[in-house]
Amino acid sequence: MKKQYLTINEASLVTNKHSNTIRELLKTNKVQYTKDNRKYLILKESLALFYKDKSDEILSFGEDKKTTVTNDSSNNLVTEQLKPLVESLTYHIKKYDEVQKLLTNSKAEKLELEKSYTSKINSLKSSFEDEKNSTINSYKKVVSKKDIFIKVLFVII
Repeated sequence: MKKQYLTINEASLVTNKHSNTIRELLKTNKVQYTKDNRKYLILKESLALFYKDKSDEILSFGEDKKTTVTNDSSNNLVTEQLKPLVESLTYHIKKYDEVQKLLTNSKAEKLELEKSYTSKINSLKSSFEDEKNSTINSYKKVVSKKDIFIKVLFVII
């Protein structure tokens, strides 16, 4: 059974236009349509006349396509149809692999930087602790000498 009408979404799909563009055609009466409840149905022939470059696709949209393929040409036909898909998949797989390598390298660099910063922080912390301890020891010696001096003064006085 031949389908005479297209929904807005189907018309959008077959013409590669946004559904709002199709709705604008309806508002301005540039294509013939009918309304079924709240659903707009566009006449295929009218849409094909408006989009002349896509008329074959519009008129054949939704029809059962019966193609006969012989065994000899079937492999070539399938190969030709799948070739762009295979190329696209190959391209995207390569890009995915590149991204994975970048992520792996970034993770390794991050770990290396963390290790480097941790060792620097620990060495600075250690030197700070040593300096702190030496300052505390020298302060204790000075305080101890002051105590001894004060005791000697009190004994003398």
